[in-house]
Amino acid sequence: MISYDEVSMHFDASGVTGGLDAVIHAIESEHDHHALFRALLLKKRHEMKLPLINPGDLRGYPADVKKTYEDYVEATCGEIGDKYLHDGNIVQAWRYFKTIGKHEPIRAALEKLDPKEASEEILTLAISQGAHPRRGFEMTLEIHGLCRAISVFDQEFSVDLDDKQFGAELLVRNLYKDLVNAIRRAILSRFGELPPETDLVELVRLRPWLFENGATHADAQHVASVSRIGLITEKTEDLIMCLSIAEYGRMLNKDQQPYTKAPFEGGFVDYARFARALLGQGVAETCAHFRSKLAIYGTGPEDRTPTEMVVLLLWRTGQREDALDVWQQYLGDQPPEVPGFYIPSFYDLCIEARSWRRLSETARLHGDSSAWAAARVLETEERNAPAAEVKVPAEKVRIADLLS
Repeated sequence: MISYDEVSMHFDASGVTGGLDAVIHAIESEHDHHALFRALLLKKRHEMKLPLINPGDLRGYPADVKKTYEDYVEATCGEIGDKYLHDGNIVQAWRYFKTIGKHEPIRAALEKLDPKEASEEILTLAISQGAHPRRGFEMTLEIHGLCRAISVFDQEFSVDLDDKQFGAELLVRNLYKDLVNAIRRAILSRFGELPPETDLVELVRLRPWLFENGATHADAQHVASVSRIGLITEKTEDLIMCLSIAEYGRMLNKDQQPYTKAPFEGGFVDYARFARALLGQGVAETCAHFRSKLAIYGTGPEDRTPTEMVVLLLWRTGQREDALDVWQQYLGDQPPEVPGFYIPSFYDLCIEARSWRRLSETARLHGDSSAWAAARVLETEERNAPAAEVKVPAEKVRIADLLS
């Protein structure tokens, strides 16, 4: 603990500057980084002749003075954050790096962290506070397993769609591997040798005995959840695994098949059908099947998921104008600049589809002059530029970039 009497002598002998330096030195020797942060700022405020306690927002001071002090605060936050990282204290380091919007040092620390050392606080800052959602999800899956990871995905995972696809891929691959291993062990137990197959569907296709007496090889609710979540993946190998998991689910006894929500009232049959369409099989029939369901659903905020999944299906199978029609018909009361849970914002969909008319009309309807102007810019540039000179694909442009 700091010796106030000893430090006080430095004020008497060396003045304010010497006294403040002695305070800082004493705090540094105790490795109290929070106290060091406050002491450094105090010294800077004294040097700048600012209020020493509770300076507030420095209202009334010149802009250049405020900027000089704010720049110092930002630099000191980084310095203290680095000290906490050096001590291995990611949680406290995050307090400082988050303040200055600097995520990279925390992301690097989380990537190096052994999941066994990840506390609940670390998982929270990684996922809920957005420090590194992907790494947080990886560690959640490794530490707590599928059940917790599925709950996190559905309730509090990243708003970024790329992060969601990453999480969905992890869930699909993890469950697929678990099912294959469990079924191979079951076959080994029965026949005394491992089967030659390593593909999930091939393992179960001609072995109905695997499902006798209500047998399962993974929690049926997990199988259903991953069959649903996996549909947002885009990589062919992941979609094939998702389809295989759904086909496995179809073979479970009826009393083992859990209740499923819209638009997948058909359970594993609907999951498999959806996955097959994304892989190019029965596209027209499947799109018609799911689109026909929308008329019976509500259109409130709580009913977005069924419509988003239909938009996703139409979009991913190349029916982009139909996807935009569905969005406008059933999601038109939603802010067009805000992404959904499973799909990009309507503005971004319009840009990817090069639908300048829809973009401008919707922006105008919502009184969004900047988005309307962005639509006119894109339309004008496309009309005036020779096709060979259009180098940036529309899907690489995002509304946020145009409005920033």
